[in-house]
Order: sequence, then C-alpha cells, then structure tokens
Amino acid sequence: MAEGVARELFDAKRFGQDIFGVNAIQGEFSIVQLGEWYQHVGRIADPGVVLVKLDESRNRLEMIVVDDAAAQRVEEKLKQIPVPPKAVAVRIREPVKLYESPSEPIPPAKLKEQLSDALLEDLETIAQQGGISLEVAIQRYGSQGSFLALIDTIREMFPQEYAWARVGLAGRGSVGFAGQAPAAALWMIQGFVNRQWGASVEVHSHVGFNELEKQKAISTFHYAMNDAPEVRGIISGLDPETGHLRTDTLLRDYTCAADFLDNLLAGATEAVIEATRPDILNSIKVDVVVHPTTPTRSVDGPVLISPREGLGGVDAVVAGTVTFEEDIGCLYLGEGDRRSPVVWPFGASWQADPPAVKLQGQVIEPGMSVTGGGYSASSYEFVKKVVGVEAADAAKACAEHVDPTDRDIGIDFFNIGSEVDLVP
Repeated sequence: MAEGVARELFDAKRFGQDIFGVNAIQGEFSIVQLGEWYQHVGRIADPGVVLVKLDESRNRLEMIVVDDAAAQRVEEKLKQIPVPPKAVAVRIREPVKLYESPSEPIPPAKLKEQLSDALLEDLETIAQQGGISLEVAIQRYGSQGSFLALIDTIREMFPQEYAWARVGLAGRGSVGFAGQAPAAALWMIQGFVNRQWGASVEVHSHVGFNELEKQKAISTFHYAMNDAPEVRGIISGLDPETGHLRTDTLLRDYTCAADFLDNLLAGATEAVIEATRPDILNSIKVDVVVHPTTPTRSVDGPVLISPREGLGGVDAVVAGTVTFEEDIGCLYLGEGDRRSPVVWPFGASWQADPPAVKLQGQVIEPGMSVTGGGYSASSYEFVKKVVGVEAADAAKACAEHVDPTDRDIGIDFFNIGSEVDLVP
C-alpha cells in the first residue's frame, strides 16, 4: 500500500531512486525482524567479535570481528541460530591508523615558549618531584594538555562514538571509537598532529562500545554483584592494562561454592546486557577476582571489630573520645548526644579490668581520644554487610540508647587496616 501511494505521488520511474535528494531503498527485512534477530546474533560468544549493530542504511545486521579466523568461526555459529544468513554481514575490523606529525620533534627550548605560565609551573613541579630536568619534563609532558583538550572536544561532539583515550609521553596518544571513527574527528586529530611537532595519535575504530556504555556497564555489573548478601564488598573498574572490566569481590566469612559464583556472575552479566545491549560483553571482557575471607570474631565484649580483610576505605577521619557505659555494655566514640557506636580495625580486643580496648600495641582506656581514617554510616543493612549480623545488632542496640526515636543507627567505622592513634 505504501509503495502504491508513493508511485501515485511520484513518477513511477523515479520510485526507488533519488527523490528530492533522498535515496529510497527497498528494504528486504523489516526493522522489527532485524531487532528480533539482533537478540540472537548479539549473544554469539566469540573472543573475535567486537561489535554487533543494526545498520538501517544497509537493512542488515553487521558483525565486526578482529580477523579472518574470527569471521570463519562466526559464520559457522550463525548457521546454528534462527537468523537468515543474508540478514547478517560479517566484516573485519579496520586496522589501527597512525596519524603522525610530518615534522621532527620540536626542541624543548622552543616548545617552552609556547607553554602557558601555569603549565610551565606544573612541569617545573613534575621535574623536581621526578628528579629530571625541566627540558626532559617539557619533552615528555608538554603536549599532553593540548591532547586532553582535543579529547574533551571529541568527547563533547561525538558522545555516541567516543570510547576512550590514552595519553602517552612525548606527544604520543591514542583514541578509540565505538564504530567507524567520524571523519570530522579524524580531521581534528590530523590538525592536532600537524600543530604539535613530533606528535602521533593512534586511532582505533570499532572497539565495540562508547564511553557512556562503558560507564553504564561498569556501574550495572558492580551493583548487581554487590547486592548479593554473600558479598561483603566489591571494587569495580576498567583495568588500564587489559581493557577488561575488573571486579575485586570480597566474600563473607566462608568460601562459597563454585555454582554460587557461577550464578552470581551469570546474573550480573545478564543485568549488564539488559542495561546496554546483548553484544556488549563481546567488547568489554569481565575479570572477576574473588577474595574469600576466613571466619573472625566481630564482637569481643563491647568491642565491635572489622573483618581481617576488606576492599578500600574512605579518605576521611574518625575521631573522638572513647566512652564506655558499663551498665549497658556499650562502647562509643564521642560524648553525650553526639556519641556513636564504633567499629574498630581487625585485631582489637577487650580488656575487662581495667576496661580498655587493646589495639596495635596500645591500651585505649575510656576518656582517651583517638583518631584514624574512616567514615560514618547510618544504614543497618550496610553495617550488617560489612561486619555481620552479630556486630550490626550490637551496634543497633547501643545506638538506640543514644536516641530511641532515630530510625538510623549512626555508627563510626575505622577503615579496615587503619592505624588508630591516641590524641594527647
């Protein structure tokens, strides 16, 4: 019907050709069909696949692979799924392109004349801290500011295409794009190397994801893993050496069965696929490093104790006067209405007579003031995840003695492994 209306509106001989500057192409497959087939094609697992996309202009699905061997493997796997072979085009990724300055590296003395006073001051600091001359610092780092400014512009202009950038020394750098590098971005890169003597930029096309997708994948995977009650803590990020999404996962006080870890990883992977697209993990590889903990005591008398191992901490300070209320068996940091239950680093223990906390070779008696790296928390569920049910229940009971009407428990944590110092 649509074709008939078009033939009435336009000369039939011109239908399917250039009409008012638009090239109308008769599509073999509908967008709905391609969308359904994308769900199958995107889940093909092969280390050589870097990108699967729906190319509306060609009315096809497109798979970008790293080499001929990957193309052959993928074509065999395509035969095993309910997708017409004609609907998928397999292409080999373009090689890395190197854009280089046609000139020799600019002498540091001349480059120094082009630097701003602020940048020159920073380079002087780098030279002093690194034990190198200012000339060497200028040669290594002098053009990095210009390269970062270039990347900021590319990121702003092409958010759907820009994937990542790496800054090297002596005017060298690299930049990656999710698909084909935009022509305008290549023009900007060429202009950069022409202005920066001795500069070079590697351009990687079809890396398979853009920066926004990468950030969403990392965040989704992190929280999907962290929400499991068996997980005590987790740190996630993109490994700069491998380019893989790496998560360091700290389990609770037992070693989980292998099937639990498999199920946890499968659930987190599915969450990433749902939040982004089916083929995203062909491009963003996932490394999960598991750190099981050994059982440790979390309560010793009124002392609440962190586990032996943990992930990271908070760059803040916990400080206050140690207060002990013997009648209720609660140990606080702070006094009066401003006191809070406190979790001490692993190794802390309780000395009953005279009452004191023994930690790191110190005997910390009530009335003494202490300080150390740490943070405050108010969620019972968070406290339970970090120190377990026994210590969380004890902290909650002590917090309720401070303010029975407050639904938040209000507890201070020293970072795991933090040094706690006495304040004179």
